Amino acid sequence: MLSGGPDSALALVQALASGEPVVALHVSIVTHARRHEYERAACRRIVARLRRDWPELDFHEASLTPPSRAAYADLPILGAFAAMLANGYGDIGKTWVGMDLQQDDGAVDAAFCTVMRTAIFAKRFPSTRIPTEHAPQPGTNLGKQQIREVLGEELWALTWSCRNPGLTGITCGRCESCIERSGTHAP
Repeated sequence: MLSGGPDSALALVQALASGEPVVALHVSIVTHARRHEYERAACRRIVARLRRDWPELDFHEASLTPPSRAAYADLPILGAFAAMLANGYGDIGKTWVGMDLQQDDGAVDAAFCTVMRTAIFAKRFPSTRIPTEHAPQPGTNLGKQQIREVLGEELWALTWSCRNPGLTGITCGRCESCIERSGTHAP
């Protein structure tokens, strides 16, 4: 699962470094704020860069437009899309989701896993191998400064973090993600 942010970029790098085949998925949740456009662009930049070292990286995109004013949790939605991709491949092996250090209380990870395993729907897709492992966070759930150091400046610069961008794609500088990102510095 690739969102375009530093956590998911690190999870993707770690998945690729495992030596196993990797299928990356970005799901755009379309909103009026257009954040999805900037996240999708970041995902494409990250994938293009990583394909220099791992040309076999398989990348898929999907989108969902929720009804206006709908309340939803994004990770369970992403779990359903991941399951759909797993059904298409017949096997997903291990899933990797980059989790923010401040948000990983285990509840969203549990919801993702439950939705994914349910959506694989073993009776309908009996040949699909349900994931045996799940890597809910990159490495040891690193803070943003550590992630920046591990990713390196080139890959870090390709990521996107703002939760409330302006319509022209300018970061707000005020949301939690912008504040965390501004608190990092080049190693």
